[in-house]
Amino acid sequence: MLSNDSILSYENLCELKKQLFLCKNIEGVSAEIGVYKGNTSKIIKHTLVDKTHYCYDTFEGICNSSDSMGDRHKDGEFYCTLDYVKENINMDGVIYKKGFFPNTFDEYLEKFCFVYSDTGTYFGAKNTYLKFKNNIVSNGKLIFYIDDNNIGVKNAINEFINDINYNILYKLNFVIFTKI
Repeated sequence: MLSNDSILSYENLCELKKQLFLCKNIEGVSAEIGVYKGNTSKIIKHTLVDKTHYCYDTFEGICNSSDSMGDRHKDGEFYCTLDYVKENINMDGVIYKKGFFPNTFDEYLEKFCFVYSDTGTYFGAKNTYLKFKNNIVSNGKLIFYIDDNNIGVKNAINEFINDINYNILYKLNFVIFTKI
Protein backbone atom coordinates (compact mmCIF):
# COMPACT_ATOMS: atom_id res chain seq x y z
CA MET A 1 0.00 0.00 0.00
CA LEU A 2 1.66 3.18 -1.19
CA SER A 3 -0.28 6.37 -0.69
CA ASN A 4 -0.73 9.14 -3.24
CA ASP A 5 -1.49 11.41 -0.26
CA SER A 6 1.96 11.12 1.31
CA ILE A 7 4.35 14.04 1.31
CA LEU A 8 7.17 11.52 0.82
CA SER A 9 8.44 10.88 -2.69
CA TYR A 10 7.63 7.58 -4.36
CA GLU A 11 11.26 6.44 -3.88
CA ASN A 12 11.15 7.31 -0.17
CA LEU A 13 7.84 5.48 0.23
CA CYS A 14 9.32 2.37 -1.41
CA GLU A 15 12.33 2.50 0.91
CA LEU A 16 10.11 2.97 3.95
CA LYS A 17 8.08 -0.10 2.93
CA LYS A 18 11.29 -2.10 2.49
CA GLN A 19 12.39 -1.19 6.02
CA LEU A 20 8.94 -2.03 7.39
CA PHE A 21 8.99 -5.47 5.79
CA LEU A 22 12.32 -6.14 7.54
CA CYS A 23 10.48 -5.61 10.85
CA LYS A 24 7.37 -7.65 10.09
CA ASN A 25 8.53 -10.77 11.95
CA ILE A 26 10.32 -9.00 14.79
CA GLU A 27 8.73 -8.69 18.21
CA GLY A 28 7.56 -5.29 19.34
CA VAL A 29 5.26 -2.42 18.46
CA SER A 30 5.69 0.57 16.15
CA ALA A 31 5.52 4.35 16.47
CA GLU A 32 5.64 7.56 14.49
CA ILE A 33 6.68 10.88 15.98
CA GLY A 34 5.44 13.79 13.88
CA VAL A 35 2.30 12.29 12.36
CA TYR A 36 0.90 15.27 10.42
CA LYS A 37 -2.11 13.86 8.47
CA GLY A 38 -1.42 10.24 9.40
CA ASN A 39 -0.53 8.93 5.95
CA THR A 40 2.79 7.42 7.02
CA SER A 41 1.26 5.94 10.18
CA LYS A 42 -1.42 4.35 8.00
CA ILE A 43 1.30 2.72 5.87
CA ILE A 44 3.17 1.55 8.98
CA LYS A 45 0.05 0.07 10.57
CA HIS A 46 -1.10 -1.51 7.30
CA THR A 47 2.28 -3.24 6.93
CA LEU A 48 2.73 -4.17 10.59
CA VAL A 49 -0.97 -4.96 10.94
CA ASP A 50 -0.67 -7.28 13.96
CA LYS A 51 1.34 -4.77 15.99
CA THR A 52 0.11 -1.89 18.12
CA HIS A 53 1.07 1.46 16.61
CA TYR A 54 1.61 4.70 18.54
CA CYS A 55 1.05 8.13 16.97
CA TYR A 56 2.86 10.92 18.86
CA ASP A 57 1.97 14.46 17.81
CA THR A 58 0.63 17.75 19.14
CA PHE A 59 -1.88 17.69 16.27
CA GLU A 60 -1.36 21.46 16.29
CA GLY A 61 1.63 21.67 13.94
CA ILE A 62 5.34 22.01 14.59
CA CYS A 63 6.26 23.39 17.97
CA ASN A 64 9.51 24.28 19.69
CA SER A 65 11.43 24.94 16.46
CA SER A 66 14.74 26.67 16.93
CA ASP A 67 16.53 28.92 14.47
CA SER A 68 19.69 28.60 16.55
CA MET A 69 19.70 24.79 16.08
CA GLY A 70 19.07 25.05 12.33
CA ASP A 71 15.36 24.23 12.12
CA ARG A 72 13.80 25.41 8.87
CA HIS A 73 10.21 24.58 9.75
CA LYS A 74 8.41 27.04 11.97
CA ASP A 75 5.92 26.59 14.79
CA GLY A 76 2.43 25.91 13.48
CA GLU A 77 3.52 24.37 10.15
CA PHE A 78 1.99 20.96 9.37
CA TYR A 79 -1.15 21.62 11.38
CA CYS A 80 -3.74 18.86 11.28
CA THR A 81 -6.40 17.92 13.80
CA LEU A 82 -6.45 14.66 15.71
CA ASP A 83 -9.99 13.98 14.45
CA TYR A 84 -8.79 14.21 10.84
CA VAL A 85 -5.87 11.84 11.54
CA LYS A 86 -8.11 9.29 13.28
CA GLU A 87 -10.54 9.35 10.36
CA ASN A 88 -7.67 9.07 7.85
CA ILE A 89 -5.96 6.11 9.56
CA ASN A 90 -9.23 4.43 10.55
CA MET A 91 -7.65 1.20 11.87
CA ASP A 92 -7.80 -0.71 15.13
CA GLY A 93 -4.66 -1.04 17.24
CA VAL A 94 -3.58 2.60 16.92
CA ILE A 95 -2.93 4.64 20.07
CA TYR A 96 -2.92 8.42 19.68
CA LYS A 97 -0.63 10.33 22.02
CA LYS A 98 -1.76 13.96 21.70
CA GLY A 99 0.54 16.56 23.19
CA PHE A 100 4.10 17.76 23.21
CA PHE A 101 6.62 14.96 22.66
CA PRO A 102 8.56 13.84 24.74
CA ASN A 103 6.09 14.73 27.52
CA THR A 104 3.54 12.28 26.07
CA PHE A 105 5.96 9.35 26.11
CA ASP A 106 5.37 6.92 28.96
CA GLU A 107 5.92 3.59 27.18
CA TYR A 108 9.14 2.81 29.06
CA LEU A 109 8.34 -0.90 29.32
CA GLU A 110 7.23 -1.25 25.69
CA LYS A 111 9.54 -2.83 23.12
CA PHE A 112 9.60 -1.23 19.66
CA CYS A 113 10.55 -2.90 16.38
CA PHE A 114 9.96 0.18 14.21
CA VAL A 115 10.06 3.88 15.06
CA TYR A 116 9.76 6.61 12.43
CA SER A 117 10.63 10.21 13.32
CA ASP A 118 9.51 13.04 11.06
CA THR A 119 9.43 15.94 13.50
CA GLY A 120 11.31 18.40 11.32
CA THR A 121 13.11 19.86 14.36
CA TYR A 122 16.32 19.42 16.30
CA PHE A 123 14.38 19.03 19.54
CA GLY A 124 12.03 16.41 18.10
CA ALA A 125 14.79 14.31 16.52
CA LYS A 126 17.00 14.43 19.61
CA ASN A 127 14.16 13.49 21.95
CA THR A 128 12.99 10.69 19.66
CA TYR A 129 16.43 9.15 19.98
CA LEU A 130 16.67 9.73 23.74
CA LYS A 131 13.23 8.26 24.46
CA PHE A 132 13.38 5.24 22.16
CA LYS A 133 17.06 4.22 22.01
CA ASN A 134 16.79 1.73 24.88
CA ASN A 135 13.40 0.36 23.78
CA ILE A 136 14.33 -0.78 20.26
CA VAL A 137 14.61 -4.57 19.95
CA SER A 138 17.47 -6.35 18.17
CA ASN A 139 17.20 -5.75 14.41
CA GLY A 140 14.56 -3.11 15.07
CA LYS A 141 14.63 0.21 13.18
CA LEU A 142 14.78 3.80 14.37
CA ILE A 143 14.40 5.91 11.22
CA PHE A 144 14.73 9.68 10.87
CA TYR A 145 13.44 11.65 7.91
CA ILE A 146 15.94 14.28 6.86
CA ASP A 147 16.30 16.54 3.88
CA ASP A 148 19.08 18.84 2.74
CA ASN A 149 17.43 21.93 4.16
CA ASN A 150 16.78 20.64 7.67
CA ILE A 151 20.00 21.41 9.52
CA GLY A 152 18.25 21.03 12.92
CA VAL A 153 17.55 17.33 12.41
CA LYS A 154 21.08 16.84 11.04
CA ASN A 155 22.53 18.58 14.10
CA ALA A 156 20.58 16.30 16.43
CA ILE A 157 21.59 13.13 14.57
CA ASN A 158 25.25 14.20 14.64
CA GLU A 159 25.05 14.14 18.43
CA PHE A 160 24.22 10.42 18.55
CA ILE A 161 25.45 9.08 15.21
CA ASN A 162 28.31 7.20 16.90
CA ASP A 163 26.06 4.99 19.07
CA ILE A 164 27.80 1.61 18.92
CA ASN A 165 24.52 -0.20 19.58
CA TYR A 166 23.29 0.60 16.07
CA ASN A 167 24.30 0.05 12.47
CA ILE A 168 23.63 3.28 10.57
CA LEU A 169 22.63 3.62 6.94
CA TYR A 170 21.96 6.79 4.94
CA LYS A 171 19.39 6.03 2.26
CA LEU A 172 17.52 8.64 0.22
CA ASN A 173 16.00 11.02 2.80
CA PHE A 174 16.42 8.65 5.71
CA VAL A 175 18.98 7.95 8.38
CA ILE A 176 18.25 4.36 9.40
CA PHE A 177 19.47 3.09 12.77
CA THR A 178 19.25 -0.71 13.07
CA LYS A 179 19.73 -2.11 16.58
CA ILE A 180 22.57 -4.61 16.81
